[in-house]
Amino acid sequence: MCPQSLNTGKISPTFDRACDVFSNLNDSISETCTLKMPKIMDIHPVSGNCNNDCDWCIRGSNKPKPLKKVINEDNIIHILRKVLDPNDRSSWPDEFHICGNDSEPLIASETVLKMIKFLQQHGRNVKLITNGLLLNKPGVIPAVAGISQVSVSLDVYNDIDYSIFKKAGRITDGYSRSLRNLRDLNAFKQKYQHPVELRATFVATPRTFNPEAWYRCFVQLEDAGVTKINVREDLREVYGQVPDLKSHIMSMDQKLPGIQIRFASPDEPYSEFPFCKGPAFWPTLAADGKLYPCAHTANSNYMPFADLAGKCSFFEIYQELSVSGLAVNGIGCGRICPPTIGRYNVAKLLDEVRHNIVEVMSL
Repeated sequence: MCPQSLNTGKISPTFDRACDVFSNLNDSISETCTLKMPKIMDIHPVSGNCNNDCDWCIRGSNKPKPLKKVINEDNIIHILRKVLDPNDRSSWPDEFHICGNDSEPLIASETVLKMIKFLQQHGRNVKLITNGLLLNKPGVIPAVAGISQVSVSLDVYNDIDYSIFKKAGRITDGYSRSLRNLRDLNAFKQKYQHPVELRATFVATPRTFNPEAWYRCFVQLEDAGVTKINVREDLREVYGQVPDLKSHIMSMDQKLPGIQIRFASPDEPYSEFPFCKGPAFWPTLAADGKLYPCAHTANSNYMPFADLAGKCSFFEIYQELSVSGLAVNGIGCGRICPPTIGRYNVAKLLDEVRHNIVEVMSL
């Protein structure tokens, strides 16, 4: 039945519909009463368990308590069948990101391997976001070589900085180990002609950034098969900001034409991001089997909006939301989401171009 209006329930007095992270969900009910399903879903198979403790971790110093572990290798296929409902292929997300909010997904490698196999059997694009230390676990490289993309969060260019700033416990060769695993993955990819794209990401701080050393590191990564590197500032500003970082990164990109190096921090001051600017609803299935608004809220500091394990299907949840509506005053985390920064900068640039065109036409 087509809903006549959305009942958004109790809303904060300061609620602004334009700032609502769920506005795209509520607005997606068209005149024909069809619901636009999200194109991307994150899956976090692990909660509260990481083999790194990075100083600049997006979760901040307020470590959330681990979520109750519900997802495991025995039930993950049953849960994913609720997302990829065979009775309604139109509701299937096109892409799945296997990653973590405060955790390393490959700690649950058996679950991840089952996930990958199932999603590939159903023709979905799969991306893995990892710190790379556990890519050498049994069966992982052959499995991830066949997915769309593996992105490794390196952040630093040597083992000493890795130990100091990423705090990998007893691991003293974190950078070297991750690089070695990338080389092994690339060798497997080349040998068997697999499609996986290899990427790396870096967080730049005044204590870890050295233009010459980073350039040499990027050359190593290109040799290891990495085709794209994303660099961003520390969004929490633990150690401040790197002067002229964007110009440094753009210079490296020009010097290394065989690899794309992208500056992925906002062009505007952080104060310009008072609320979530995500361009689309991007739900996350967390380790407790519940759905959260986004990757950064998939932990015990925030509330899920649905329990997927307790529902018949993903589509059933969205049908209910289309009738009841869902309003959240932002997402409450005050964070700048790295995946949306580029889209925000592009949109801002397009607005400026349109404004200039209008001015020229009015002359």
